[in-house]
Amino acid sequence: MDKEKMMLNLGENVNPWVKESIRKLRNNLLLSNSEHEVICFSSLFPNEGVTTITRMLAQYLSDIQKNVIIVSVDLKNRSEEITGTPYTLKEYLKGNCAIENIVYKVDENFDIIFGSDTNEDHSDLLYLKTFENLIMQLKNKYDLVMIDAPSFSIASETPILAQLADSLILVVRENNVKIDEFINLHKKLLKQNVAIRGVVINRVTETENLEIKVI
Repeated sequence: MDKEKMMLNLGENVNPWVKESIRKLRNNLLLSNSEHEVICFSSLFPNEGVTTITRMLAQYLSDIQKNVIIVSVDLKNRSEEITGTPYTLKEYLKGNCAIENIVYKVDENFDIIFGSDTNEDHSDLLYLKTFENLIMQLKNKYDLVMIDAPSFSIASETPILAQLADSLILVVRENNVKIDEFINLHKKLLKQNVAIRGVVINRVTETENLEIKVI
């Protein structure tokens, strides 16, 4: 894999309303005036659009010269973009490579770390002190570290990831999550001292295409 020519699906063909919604999300983050921050992005259920939103947001932050990195922490499934046998977060946590080996460049200000190159479950590696130390090192280097986390309903490690971050942003697909399910998750997160930064409502039905509302 050519680390200098990493190509990601960044949603270039989505409608203008989506792009403007991502810019609003970017601006909301910038208004906090926080530097060197770690934000965990997750959802209640799978396929809510977390990866798409984090990647588009990272690109838009990069466009205004913010130095960002996405850390994909799904260590149960093979990352889609991986070809061959590149170094991944899994290999780093197993002690098989250095940090510089797992950081892939998307553009000048946007980097990414892929989770795994296999479909085997290595999620227990995320509980190691090595992972926490990695996030702290990245936090000192980047303006924003974005943790792309699996959904709460299928990954027992996601609450730990949310606690490790400075705050959590939940992605909710409209008409896919019942209000009582969301309230129950919200209560659990508060008890776990997770700082909930906000909610992004995805796939809003007011238009025929994907739209995003920031709450």
